[in-house]
Amino acid sequence: MHRFFIAVSISAGLLAGCGGHSSSPTIYPNATPVGAMLDQTGTLTDFTPEFTAACQLAVEDENARLAAIPSGTRFNLILRDSKSNDAGAEEAINGFIGDHVSFVMGPRISSQCKRVLPIAQTHDIAVVSTRSVSDDLSIPNDALFRLISPDREVIPLVANDALGRGLKSICVLYRNDIFGNNALQIMTDKIRAGGGNIVYSQPYAPTGTPSDGDLQTFADAVRAQKALHGAETGIAYFGLSELVPAFAKLNAQPDDFRTVNAVASQSLANIPSMVTNAQAEAYCAACNFQAVAFALADHPAKELPAGSALLARIAARSGKATPDELSINVYDGMRAMLRAAQHPSGSAITSMQKEFATSPLGTIDTMHFDANGDRLGDFYGIYKIDTTGTPAWTRIATLTP
Repeated sequence: MHRFFIAVSISAGLLAGCGGHSSSPTIYPNATPVGAMLDQTGTLTDFTPEFTAACQLAVEDENARLAAIPSGTRFNLILRDSKSNDAGAEEAINGFIGDHVSFVMGPRISSQCKRVLPIAQTHDIAVVSTRSVSDDLSIPNDALFRLISPDREVIPLVANDALGRGLKSICVLYRNDIFGNNALQIMTDKIRAGGGNIVYSQPYAPTGTPSDGDLQTFADAVRAQKALHGAETGIAYFGLSELVPAFAKLNAQPDDFRTVNAVASQSLANIPSMVTNAQAEAYCAACNFQAVAFALADHPAKELPAGSALLARIAARSGKATPDELSINVYDGMRAMLRAAQHPSGSAITSMQKEFATSPLGTIDTMHFDANGDRLGDFYGIYKIDTTGTPAWTRIATLTP
């Protein structure tokens, strides 16, 4: 089993790439190089400006904190272009080997991760993917970690809103993957705690949108549950940007289904540039849904003062007026990995790998970062998800450098 150490190395004159309206970074001599693999060219550049800004700000903020510590190290950020394809990602990871980095933020998509993972594994580079979700990447004790949108925060908010609207008998349509199953369990626990129940749940294939057959089956089931539970019947939909086309298809269902109350959530991936509350509300209005609670483009972190301020900084740096809110997670992920480099054990990655080696938990090693009271503070936790039985999160490492 590989152990991943993030150690201080000597690297003078490293250049950090810039994007959007970014300023020239300060280059520190004898600093620890850190990498960010981003799609700067090609077809996948839609999130690159804000992800770049998030990485730059995280490094700058951590360096500012370390400036007050006499023995504190410094970090230099190196950006490499993964060119929106697998070959570009491989070229970038090979470049990072020459840069002597110990961890890399990125790549973004699952196929790029699959290409770079064996190389990263061989050279003891920890890879922190920003958006990949493939179950094929759920390999215990490997070099890949993934940022997760805070579904543990979003879904309880949606559940509470549903309960507050009197929706206690919930029918769930969810993606049949690790994240969809985890979302279902969190929703189930919260609804039950509020005196309700998940009366029907139906998975659909993790690739693409629910099929017409899926929707028809779901419609029939909801119709049956509505006959039993009346106005307290609600729908919870856990998916990605397919929310809108799915609702468009629901509009073609019989009237007795279209009048069902709805709770809609896009809690597993925030893509406000593709799906907005207004779009989803318009579809629901066409479907005559009577009560709708959304967690689409309202990432809870953005609603916190620190999260809102950070998003404003990312907007200013990237030049995008409305940056994707997952950039907050990218900032948190980069900041936490910088803290890991200063962990007393030498590396929190090492501590995490040791925990995984003896852990009875499931198959995916996942990071979820949250602050203790202040999301931009000094406390970060690393979690692992158990998907072998009832999905559950367990804290396996605490970073308090």
